[in-house]
Amino acid sequence: MTKWTQCPENPLQIEQDLSNQHDQPVCRVGTGNPDGLAHAQLIAAAPELLSACKDLLVFVREYRERVMKGGITGQDLLRNDYELTVIANAAIAKAEGTA
Repeated sequence: MTKWTQCPENPLQIEQDLSNQHDQPVCRVGTGNPDGLAHAQLIAAAPELLSACKDLLVFVREYRERVMKGGITGQDLLRNDYELTVIANAAIAKAEGTA
């Protein structure tokens, strides 16, 4: 998954983490926008939010099918959903700027 981060020197600039190469700007949010920082945080978190949503949808779909067939209990859900909720909560915190 591509990782996007806010540039430490300019939090209104989003960069793509290219690991061994120089980071590349993805976009810049206008400084005149009072919601610019919130927009930048949301843009930086977009790849993780999309991935978490896709993973949660797969999990919910599979869980629903298993429940309808009588093959899963509430205990199974508690055991299997923890990692997905951690990933989703981290992506939400990043989008809200509380990560």
